[in-house]
Amino acid sequence: MSQTIARARGDLASMLEYLSSADNFHYTLNSETHECGFSLCHRLGMLVKDYEALLVAAYLGRVDDMGNFSLLPTQWEEYLESGFFALLPHKPRWITIRTRMSRFIGVVEGGKKRETTSRIYTLCIGKGKQVHDNILKQQNKDGGLTQTPPTIQYLRAKQREFSRSVCTYVVTALHANTALYEKYMADGMLSQRKAAVNTNSKTDQSVTPSPPAKKLKSSDGSSISMTTPSPVMKAKSETSIATPSPEKDEVTSDVIDNKAFPLMARIQSMMGSEWHDQSKEQIFDELSRMMKDDFVVKYNDKQSKERCWIRVPVNDSEKSFKKYAKDWLGEALMHNGQKVGEDEAARRMCNYLIPHHRDSVMSSIKERGLPVVDIMSETRLGALIHDSGMTSKQEAVVMKHLRSHFGNKAFAPRSKVRMLCDGHTEVYADSIEHAYVKGEKKVKIEFSYKDIVKELEKQIESELVRNDISLSKYKLKRADFIHGADHGQGALQAGTKTVLVFEPRDKPVTCIPTPKSKPTPSEFAISFEVGIAEVICKKDTSEVIRKTICDHLTEHFKTIASNPLTIGFDRETQSIKCCFGKNQSLEQTEQVPTYQYVTGDLAFYAMVLGRESHSGSKCFLCRLSAREFKTSMKAGELWTYDLMNEFVSNMKNDKPIEGCKERPWWQMIPISNYLVPLLHTLIGIGNDILDNFRDIVNEDIECLDKKEIAARRAMSATELRVDKLVNDRNEWDASEKGKERSSLKSKIYRTKVALKQMNVIASPQSGSRDSRSGIEKLLDDIEEFVNEGGDDGYCEDEDDGDHEDTDTNQLVNTTASLPTNAIIIAIQNKIAELSQQLMDCEARHKPLDDERKLIVKERDKGRGMITRLKAKLVEFRSVRKKTDGGLEDLMLRVLRSIGVELTRYHGGTLAGMDVKKLVANASFVFDEFAKILKAKKRSECRLSDDDIDRLCEEHKQCLLLWDGAFSLARGINPTDHDCNLYLCYVKAAVDCHIRLGISVTPKVHLMLCHVYDQMKNIPGGLGEKMEDWVELMHQIGARARRRFRTTKDVQMRAGFKARMDQRGSRADIKKRISEVAEETKRNFVKPITKIEDERRGLREERRFEALKQYYVRRTMANRIVKAMRRKICHECDDEALG
Repeated sequence: MSQTIARARGDLASMLEYLSSADNFHYTLNSETHECGFSLCHRLGMLVKDYEALLVAAYLGRVDDMGNFSLLPTQWEEYLESGFFALLPHKPRWITIRTRMSRFIGVVEGGKKRETTSRIYTLCIGKGKQVHDNILKQQNKDGGLTQTPPTIQYLRAKQREFSRSVCTYVVTALHANTALYEKYMADGMLSQRKAAVNTNSKTDQSVTPSPPAKKLKSSDGSSISMTTPSPVMKAKSETSIATPSPEKDEVTSDVIDNKAFPLMARIQSMMGSEWHDQSKEQIFDELSRMMKDDFVVKYNDKQSKERCWIRVPVNDSEKSFKKYAKDWLGEALMHNGQKVGEDEAARRMCNYLIPHHRDSVMSSIKERGLPVVDIMSETRLGALIHDSGMTSKQEAVVMKHLRSHFGNKAFAPRSKVRMLCDGHTEVYADSIEHAYVKGEKKVKIEFSYKDIVKELEKQIESELVRNDISLSKYKLKRADFIHGADHGQGALQAGTKTVLVFEPRDKPVTCIPTPKSKPTPSEFAISFEVGIAEVICKKDTSEVIRKTICDHLTEHFKTIASNPLTIGFDRETQSIKCCFGKNQSLEQTEQVPTYQYVTGDLAFYAMVLGRESHSGSKCFLCRLSAREFKTSMKAGELWTYDLMNEFVSNMKNDKPIEGCKERPWWQMIPISNYLVPLLHTLIGIGNDILDNFRDIVNEDIECLDKKEIAARRAMSATELRVDKLVNDRNEWDASEKGKERSSLKSKIYRTKVALKQMNVIASPQSGSRDSRSGIEKLLDDIEEFVNEGGDDGYCEDEDDGDHEDTDTNQLVNTTASLPTNAIIIAIQNKIAELSQQLMDCEARHKPLDDERKLIVKERDKGRGMITRLKAKLVEFRSVRKKTDGGLEDLMLRVLRSIGVELTRYHGGTLAGMDVKKLVANASFVFDEFAKILKAKKRSECRLSDDDIDRLCEEHKQCLLLWDGAFSLARGINPTDHDCNLYLCYVKAAVDCHIRLGISVTPKVHLMLCHVYDQMKNIPGGLGEKMEDWVELMHQIGARARRRFRTTKDVQMRAGFKARMDQRGSRADIKKRISEVAEETKRNFVKPITKIEDERRGLREERRFEALKQYYVRRTMANRIVKAMRRKICHECDDEALG
């Protein structure tokens, strides 16, 4: 039995089991019409064609070449006796009768031939009603068949969920069966009824207010710092910019030299005894004041040359300097640059200041915000390369331009940067041959892993250095190691997150803690993640992991579990060292308690615990099954390793017991330390709520035809299948088969080109004779051309065209003059050899090409189906007189306004960040939904405006309650008050979840029954142990694989990745990256922390308000029920007394 058949039968069995919870009732499997209430198709809420396609996918029915559908009775009988219904007390029964169903359903028949009808009915357990022998005895008072099955609670929600789950099987069956495909895509699929247009619908005029724009604070206001030059200068300087002192004049005595200074000598003689030591200064002061123009004194000397004296003020503040600098400093530059120009004078002044006052100049440039080029050290350059994720070629190109712009001396040598990659932990790499499906050809799977123990030791030491942790002040309280793995983007990434919790050695005296008090604020933690293994595979299975990295991981996890973490001081290296176990060379050692945890998605847990493919049917922490989640609101018996090992030992014929197929891998880690994956749980619950709301809108408010709903679902499922086929084709092209096909195709093409040219050469019409050496050279050139490994002149395409022009011309140019008679035989022999080679290549190429064409054909078929479905949807909208997609499109616009998109990668649902945005903006989203639905609802809508408001309010309340539960579950070091409040939130959320008719999935069960215990019992709570970092590893691993994709050797590629990781894990590199991120943060007018606090407070208020409203409604409902009970009791007492 194939995997698709088993899954389709399993989903159908789950739905039949759900229907068996009502009174027993007969359902027909095939009849003249499926619109009757006793039809199983009608009971499942499916279209006839979807119902038939589902049975074909489950191998319970078939469609012949004429498009006629029929059941497979033998397969039905085997199916009903299989293990799908083993736990039901009363199994469904298969009964066949021969009768004319037309008389019961009002269909007029032309002939008298009876129709053979098969049917199945479900039995209610413990109802005690008589079971009818066949459907003919299931009659009403009028003698006709009963067409109203027993009522079941939340049936419509279950039907919608079932239709979504089987849509993939329907599309798979359509692709596999051509007759079914043509029948499904027939024009009769479209309903002929015309929907009335609601002309009185109101348009939604509400406008969502946009948030105010952020303003950046200006950083202008920097100043230029300049030093004031000394006023004492030599008198001989003709270009001085300062006033010279008279003390420097060449005067040897008090008597002024008459030859050198005749005017001053005459003035001295005229003044006689009135001459004193200060007379020269007074005369100079009077002359400068008399001749000055602002700060400048200009005059002509004996040679009639203009001289300039500039007064330099003494400034005591930055403000006064700015005020007068333009006057005196500008005049000085202008006078000094009379011959060479003012700009050149300024450059020379800067050249003087830089060597004599370098620090002042650099400080001034930085204050003005001008670019300053300091030497970029190897640490800064390594941080730039690692943070940007550049490849080696990109790094070379970027550095070439940077060195050209800033100069060669602006950067550290490349050899020093490469030294940052040295010292990484040894990495091991290998490959295996594995077949994902038995019978298929094995493919190559490459994997690599590190020494986990040594890597963790080195990274802990690095983090202690980077965070400047002093072990004399702080004590390492505990170390948590969270191991996780997940598959995505073509590889399985495994890693470990380490959380180190510190506390001060001298604890401050605090008050006695209360249940609501948080831990002491002096306690803090640092965390980091490391990648430990990678397996490049298209699908992760337990067999693949066991063959590659399982034994290695198990060995190192045992080492961590059996050896304590020891931290001490190494006197030789004068640094802190750590190791798992004892180290006699360390001093002042301390042993730290360690805890190991496992995180990931539910499928990964199932593989690790030896219960692969049972993640949706059983809880991984307790023994409850999926059907017991809704009835039992408490945890079941907890799993133990002894119980699992016992089940595996008691297996017979490899048949698993309660899903246990093999022994758990990592039994050194307690099962209670397998953490509830909060992120995956939030994604699943959020999508379930949104899908339920969309289904109700489509059916009850927009009143869409069932066929249109089915077309939309088929559209989404087909797009997923096309994406998968495209990935399969790309993977096939990258496989050994694909490479061989590409090589053969290129060789065939080149051989045809050579044969075409050689036929021209061998013809009698060719040119003149050539020498023997020329012919031999020609044949060698042709041989080289045919066997050339490259793809020059050849283009790989879906439809091979004629690509021979370039290469034919190439050979024509090589063979301009060739012989016609002498060496025709040699050329003909070569033609025969190439012809045989061409036949061999085509024979080898054909099966490979056919295999690829099958994938391409399926892809093209899916694309054709998408095109036809789009046309159908357009036709549906034209019937409804709608130009857009209706209410659902308007709702999607509201989601896009908060940055939420339905991603095809996640199956047309919301991804992790999108679900977080939806939950954070639940109030806004559903308020907008209510406005749209009331304004745009159709005339035949069955809900009033009050009903729509109630519907939106219930879904909003459910999301807010789940938001409160998840916010408390993500808390770090939760108190007893936090745990009790979480219990209130989650119980209210689950109750609202069930009231909306949404299924209780394993994720809901985990939130209700197991998260509370892990919050209370796991040190530090679940906040720092979530699996978000595992999802981030996909992006990091994909970038590394793209970077080193051209390296063929597995070990070399793993070594290159390890060198890159080593550079990124260095303490100085991490510190530099964090410093740059802090420096370049946006400077908001309002602090971002204050904005986040306001938003957080508003969300908490809305959550608490939703919780309060829930308990108020619940209290009122309980009071009403109690009052009705008292009233009934009083009436009974009165009747008894009467």
